Order: sequence, then C-alpha cells, then structure tokens
Amino acid sequence: MVIVKKADLDDLKQVNLFLKEMDLIPFSESSFCESYRNVYLLLNDDIVVACICFIILNLEVELEAIYVVPEYRGNGFGSQLMEKMFEVSNLYHCESIFLEVRESNDIAYHLYSSHGFVEVNRRENYYGNEAGIVMKKELR
Repeated sequence: MVIVKKADLDDLKQVNLFLKEMDLIPFSESSFCESYRNVYLLLNDDIVVACICFIILNLEVELEAIYVVPEYRGNGFGSQLMEKMFEVSNLYHCESIFLEVRESNDIAYHLYSSHGFVEVNRRENYYGNEAGIVMKKELR
C-alpha cells in the first residue's frame, strides 16, 4: 500500500539522509519546522521510499528537492509526490511553482515537463561546468 504523509520532526533523520544522497545541505531542526516549509514522505508498504520538499512564500511555490530511492524509481512515486505538491499549492491559492534542475538530469527534466513545467531561464555554469535550468508551472 502506498501512502503519502506530511513529515514531522520524527522524520527529520530520514529526510536528511535523502538530502545527503542528493548532495544537498540537510535541514536543521529549526529550518525543518519553518511554517513555510512543506515536506512529504511516500511510504510503500510502510517503507519510506521517497520525499518532496517545497516552500510556499506569498503565492509562489519553490520545489527544493524531490527524491526517490533508486531501487523504487520508475513506479510513479515521483509523480505522486508532485501531485501532492500541486494539491497543497492549490489549497494556498498559489499562482506558480518554480524549480531548478541540472541540465544533465534528463529523468527529472522529463518528470517536470510531463507535469506542465516549462523552461524559463538557464543559469550557465551554475553547477561548476553545468547549467541549471529554471522551470515554472502556472497554476492559475
């Protein structure tokens, strides 16, 4: 059974393990608990296999991270988490969602494109010798 649940402080250690896998800075307890931060976990048969982190500021959302454990990829779990982000964004009457993806991350780029995100900017050499692609999805 697949369940998506809002992460709480007890889940911080697991979330930070995922962030480290993506070479991202782990959350401190205080930053994890900020009112604008949203973190959701996807459980498959009671095993945490994916997470999504996004922030809501004013009427905009920024996707900070989405991660699926490698052996669970290709099962639609990333899409389920994206749908949860859209659901929460609509509850807050948000107008748009922004994200950034490495130009070499074809799988993530395809996931975002398939959910209606379009490229709006490129940050050349943002990741050293690699560009970051800024994408946006209009919600309204």
